[in-house]
Amino acid sequence: HKLELLRDSCFRLDWQIQLFPGGDRTSKEDQKYVSIYLACLSVKGFEVNASANLRVVPPTMQTQNLFVPASTTCIDSGPPVLSMKLSWKDGANSWGFDNYALRSCLIDKYLLEGNLTIEFSVQVVLDMDCWTQPTWMTRARRVEGQLNACIVAMTQRYFPLKQDMLKLLDNNTADVTIEVGGGSEAESGEMQTFLAHRLILSARCPALNALVKDQNEGSSCPICIDDVNPNLFRIILRYIYGGGIPAKGALKKEARAIIRAANRFGCTGLKHAAEAELASNNCIKTENAVELILFADKNNCALLKETVLDYFVANAESVMASTGYELVKQSPTIMGEMMAAMAASAAASKKRPVTPGSDGKDYKRMRVATLRNKLYTKGLDVDGSKEMLADRLQTAETESEAAETLS
Repeated sequence: HKLELLRDSCFRLDWQIQLFPGGDRTSKEDQKYVSIYLACLSVKGFEVNASANLRVVPPTMQTQNLFVPASTTCIDSGPPVLSMKLSWKDGANSWGFDNYALRSCLIDKYLLEGNLTIEFSVQVVLDMDCWTQPTWMTRARRVEGQLNACIVAMTQRYFPLKQDMLKLLDNNTADVTIEVGGGSEAESGEMQTFLAHRLILSARCPALNALVKDQNEGSSCPICIDDVNPNLFRIILRYIYGGGIPAKGALKKEARAIIRAANRFGCTGLKHAAEAELASNNCIKTENAVELILFADKNNCALLKETVLDYFVANAESVMASTGYELVKQSPTIMGEMMAAMAASAAASKKRPVTPGSDGKDYKRMRVATLRNKLYTKGLDVDGSKEMLADRLQTAETESEAAETLS
């Protein structure tokens, strides 16, 4: 029996997860294995190359599994996290594993209220000669500790257009002068001068464009911004013109300052890239977990907040014993969310029933990465708190369903 679990559009391609609960025709006959495949349904006249990671998500959203090479041999202790490199051509549109896991293992350890959660992380390698516009890339990074967090970095892969746009920052066609620095946020009191173009600001940065509108065209008087570090403003301008993201080391070092500046000027992609750095690898620790969740809440960093909450659930005792935990007690809202996260984790581990919405979709329980991906697919704003994202998606899908009903 073949189950076609999901059909969705990503990278402008149609994808589908295919599951065989009783195994495929090529599965081992002596044991009851589950087969699982990822299908690309858009392969017509061209080749699609990609790399993918596959895992079955445990009910607690935590796993002890490690990445292992792609294999058709099941690890009997539990479904492995598998990595594979794929290539789709006409006539062959699915890749996967004939003997992914024993069916009994999935039912006993990974089934929650009759639901099985399967996670595919896909990165598509595109032919630069065939694709003429930026492509949003999805990155899944493994977070150290007991949990895996899907971190959607929302970074763009650019072609020569990026370099051409950045050259405009250094030529004499600019019609706006901006002086930055001298305020409390600047490390030095010296003002630095930047040149920009009204047309580009109007299309790429409404916040800066609003300042430019107050200045008469052709005026020689510069626009003054005295409460921003000039180095940060340079990063903002490079992102506005060419989607430039700082190198990983610089991004990680200045992540919080970049997030604050990106928030102010509406540079969502830059903000999410910096947020992803804070939420990945070894950035979250017992000593700074409280500080990070307060920062994330203040700056609407939904992904960072979700990741810190996951860390808190896994390390509640040590975090509650830290000196920074006193700060949480001053914020009843954050305290409530942390306690709610612990309660939800306990309920999941005991397989307690969760009542979904009337339409069968529980938007509040969706992961931030899922909410952002769905909103991006619909062309909607992907920034804001998790509550804002959930409400935005629910409203959009409700309106869409109503429109389909009327039609």
